[in-house]
Amino acid sequence: MYYEELQKHLLKDTYIDISFRRYLAFKENELYEESYKIEILSRLNSFLKGQEINELTVLDIVKKIQKENPSVGSFVHWSNTEDLVKYAEACPGEVAELLNQLFQSSLPIEERIELFRKKGKAYNPSISLGAPLFGYLFAAVDYKRYPIYKQEVFTDLKKTYGIELKLGTVGENYETYLKLCEIALQHLKPYFSYLTILDIQDFFFCSTQYKQIIVESASEYLYGLAKELSKFMKQPALLLDAVTKLDHDTLLLLQKQYQNQEKVNLIRSILLDKIIETGSVSLEEMEKIKEQVKERYETNILKSWNNFTILFQLYYANKKQKVREEQRKIHEAILQIDEFKSMGFVDGKVLNGFDWNQSFGGSECWLAAYEKGYASHRNAPQFFVSINEKRIQYGLLYGDQHSKRGQSDLTIESSIESFTYENFHKKMVEILETFKEDNSITPNNLRYWTIGAGENAKYWEDFLSSNTISIGWKGLGNLKNYKNSNEIMNKFNELHNDEIRRSNDANACYEFANKMGVGDFVFIKKGTKQVLAMAEITSDYQYEVSREPHANFREVKWIAVDEHLVQNGKFPTKTLTNITPYPDLVQEVLGFYKKDQEISVETWIELLQNDTVFKEKDLVYLHKMYKLGGEATATELAAALGKHSSSFNTPIVQLAKRVHEATGIDPIKREDGTNCYWCVLFEGQYENNQHFIWRLKSNLKAAISATHIDLNVVKLESYTKEDFLKEVFIDEKQYDTITNLLNYKKNIILQGPPGVGKTFVSKRLAHSLMGSKDENRVEMVQFHQNYAYEDFVMGFRPDENGFSLQFGIFYDFCQRALENPEKKYYFIIDEINRGNLSKVFGELFMLIERDKRDEFITMGYSKDNFTVPSNVYLIGTMNTADRSLAQLEVALRRRFAFVTLVPAFNEKWKYTLQESGVSNEMISRILFVVDKINKEIVADFQLGSGYAIGHSFFNTKPENMDENVWYEAIMNFEINPLLEEYFFDRPEIVKSLLEGV
Repeated sequence: MYYEELQKHLLKDTYIDISFRRYLAFKENELYEESYKIEILSRLNSFLKGQEINELTVLDIVKKIQKENPSVGSFVHWSNTEDLVKYAEACPGEVAELLNQLFQSSLPIEERIELFRKKGKAYNPSISLGAPLFGYLFAAVDYKRYPIYKQEVFTDLKKTYGIELKLGTVGENYETYLKLCEIALQHLKPYFSYLTILDIQDFFFCSTQYKQIIVESASEYLYGLAKELSKFMKQPALLLDAVTKLDHDTLLLLQKQYQNQEKVNLIRSILLDKIIETGSVSLEEMEKIKEQVKERYETNILKSWNNFTILFQLYYANKKQKVREEQRKIHEAILQIDEFKSMGFVDGKVLNGFDWNQSFGGSECWLAAYEKGYASHRNAPQFFVSINEKRIQYGLLYGDQHSKRGQSDLTIESSIESFTYENFHKKMVEILETFKEDNSITPNNLRYWTIGAGENAKYWEDFLSSNTISIGWKGLGNLKNYKNSNEIMNKFNELHNDEIRRSNDANACYEFANKMGVGDFVFIKKGTKQVLAMAEITSDYQYEVSREPHANFREVKWIAVDEHLVQNGKFPTKTLTNITPYPDLVQEVLGFYKKDQEISVETWIELLQNDTVFKEKDLVYLHKMYKLGGEATATELAAALGKHSSSFNTPIVQLAKRVHEATGIDPIKREDGTNCYWCVLFEGQYENNQHFIWRLKSNLKAAISATHIDLNVVKLESYTKEDFLKEVFIDEKQYDTITNLLNYKKNIILQGPPGVGKTFVSKRLAHSLMGSKDENRVEMVQFHQNYAYEDFVMGFRPDENGFSLQFGIFYDFCQRALENPEKKYYFIIDEINRGNLSKVFGELFMLIERDKRDEFITMGYSKDNFTVPSNVYLIGTMNTADRSLAQLEVALRRRFAFVTLVPAFNEKWKYTLQESGVSNEMISRILFVVDKINKEIVADFQLGSGYAIGHSFFNTKPENMDENVWYEAIMNFEINPLLEEYFFDRPEIVKSLLEGV
């Protein structure tokens, strides 16, 4: 990215000044611990000044650099400096030459670094030569000119300032980072003359890594924008003036977005045209434009709109991403509070910017953090932060559908000057206990247990060999027969004929049967200091009366079998204990079972940048999994990428082998001794539904996070009109007709007989109109007789607390579209005629009409305003052979345009079959048979063309299958049953049609 573009991003608003002020204040804080940098780099600058680097001195120089690299707060991972020393030991002349070239050459820095790396990789392909190493080397020579480099800082800077860059080479990354530091220095030095590049690096580091600066800067930025928007609400003329002053590129993008729009968006479009043409628009001119557009429509299109809400989206368009990023930082800071680490929060929810009120806009933004297990934040107690022009408030708030709705425990700061992270953090920790008391959802949280394997672990071998853990005392019987632990204790007294309180044993039995859960982890202990193994619980409680050594057991999957001694604590003496409330003990024991050769975050980052290890296709599915929260089933990942679930198996194995080769780590072994390749990248487990869920290794996930940019790192696969016409058996004229209808009407139905590819066409049609396979903007459902308004829009559903209002798939989809008005969204309804549309759509049945888009109505359940936005397009599919069609057609016609797809046994179809290995003779045979059948169907008085046999029955022949076997299978098991249904009262016709074919 050019210097001017970086400068435009870095200085586009006042954020850098806000952040720098907060940084200067933080430096006065005792928490600031970065002063060591200048001490070390000053020593190195003095050491290297005038130092000749040659074959004789180079080893001492790199050893000095290695020694000065601090063990705490290191400038570069130790493996980089260790590899450099080994390289200098093996090739001193070559390394001396490379260092001289690095420090003295007139070539661009990016080229110097890549030349060094090329030679280093030739010496040893697995050598670690990352951007942090080169930043350290440059700063060691001149810290006033060159910054030390951290990948996580560079990544956070790009997110903070909206810089969208593809994953670059090591040299490119460092050179871009250097430019950012130079721009910031040039901007700030007139006010702070003492600044050097090292100060800027320190500022960037602290402002992206210390929560105090992050949260305070984010809050001040949002508070400032809230005050500005509040002023605009009172004086729309100021907002109109601000829109006219947007930079030219932004205005052109907005103009393109609002072209060919209706209603309010048409007003915006005309305003933009006039601003671009003349450079200004007055409020009086805007009123005239509003009246001209309003006269085109029968209804009052401006009923819900005023000048501020019309103009808001234009002004907010290039601030929306920045607002979301600053809210994300505050949200993440809450989740990372030490006292909260054992809690299972929902990632990334809820962040509501200044457009949260149906995109009308306002002067308040808010966010909420709540735990998993609730239908939404509206049902949950939440850590809440709200910012408007008058105050910042934060603390505990209950959702509007929680039993304690209306109650809260919030701190209110009336000015930004009084807001500090220290008070913010203190408040969040203070309300934690209340939050936990009110948060009744615990089943989804991970729990850790210890269990004894009998005296001196005498049952350990039984546990291990049977893949189970067990518990019990003879005579207790089935533990599920007891209502509570007191009943078990009474049974103990009865069995032993005494009154000794065996509460620990009774609790252990009760918790084993009723509290432990599938997915929990259990450590097998021996005494109070020794752990033998770690396992995951994979079954519910089971009871077998004759089983030994205990009748009460659970099945487990062994995670690791290895003995360790606990150093910093000890296990409770009880047979069974839930140790989740003791995070220090849990973390110590978990640490025993981490792989000795775990790949570091920094190494993963370097590997991700190495295109000989991570191919482009690897980055696509890994970054998609990251966007899905770092975990997904193969089916979920496949659906998100439009691929088959088995398509990842081979690429994952190949990638794992390349990682093994690049890092030199030993393969991870299964119990049977075979290599587990997917274990290099993922952890995994079976869920309750028996679907296997893949989870990115924590360090790999962190590395992807450090290199992830939503829009460009994982480039969406392009899909154009030309791609559509290659895949789909319709011509360009029909494609243009369909797309024009959809763009105008907003709702179309693709109708046709079985096998004409209606569903196949619908998704590819959406992709072609978007220009890419962006699955986030396409949703597909299939209607059926039991599909209801509650599934589609909203309704009260049972949950752990009784019933709560939950939103349906179409409601959520419309909300996504409202939040991104610049993009088109496509909602596909397969078998649309199988649902009762009036009942499914409810009051939205009116809003889906083209001329009712962007009009708001009050929803019956929630009483909130809602609209179907104009950037939502509906594509339905309908089988014309469905006998239930007639009664629905009248209701559909008004709101949808109907496009009929017909069987297409054309040249494209023939070519496709030939490509899959079907002979010309077989193609001719298929054409003869289908023509014979379809003529009979079309001519039949009860059927007609809507029942014809479509081309997709004979689309592609599976590889390695005999074409005659393939043909006979289709005829016998697909077409024959269909014909028997068509001619159910005339079987002789079916017999004559299939005779001899």
